[in-house]
Amino acid sequence: MGSQYQRMYDPKTVETISGTIESIDKIIPMKGMYYGIHLLLKTDKETIPVHLGPGWYIERLDTKIGKGDRRE
Repeated sequence: MGSQYQRMYDPKTVETISGTIESIDKIIPMKGMYYGIHLLLKTDKETIPVHLGPGWYIERLDTKIGKGDRRE
């Protein structure tokens, strides 16, 4: 069954998008869950909320992200 985070993940919803990071926040998606990393990504057409995943995982990655970064 896995953790609450694993149950929220749906591989059919994965997309590749490009844009500039407008903000990065720590959020708790559901009561009792560990915080996750959430950002707003401004594309050429709109600003999209993106939940990257649990903080303990994202913060251990070698790739660091910050406000103003452009992702292709």
